[in-house]
Amino acid sequence: LGDAETAENLQTKVKLLQLEARVHRQAGASDEYARALLEARGVQAKVLGRLRGEGPEMLQQHKSLAARLCSELARHSEQHKNYAEALRYYGEALKHDEKHAEAMASLARLHMDREELEDARKQCQALLKNDLETEKATMMLA
Repeated sequence: LGDAETAENLQTKVKLLQLEARVHRQAGASDEYARALLEARGVQAKVLGRLRGEGPEMLQQHKSLAARLCSELARHSEQHKNYAEALRYYGEALKHDEKHAEAMASLARLHMDREELEDARKQCQALLKNDLETEKATMMLA
């Protein structure tokens, strides 16, 4: 591996890309915001690949970061009414972290908005099962 491809350097690049994305979001540069998040997501996937042999705590921390990046991309997609893409990113977030409460609640809400009530019910039940965002899940099921 070259120096640029070490796990530590890749982690730093993810942090810089997150910062860049935040700057673009605050400046109202929506396309650049999404581009920086997508790049951060790709680099974070490389980080996860490098850390496969590491301890479970470190790996989980980086999976959670990948889930957060995917959730941000999903929210961005929703704001631009690209619901199929939002569903895909929320699903990806849950593959990284199956108990990511924000992704689960957002996915349930998105299914409800699309009148996919059975899928929404399943997501709410998963939230309740994992004792996450209980109030949101209960309200959606009501």
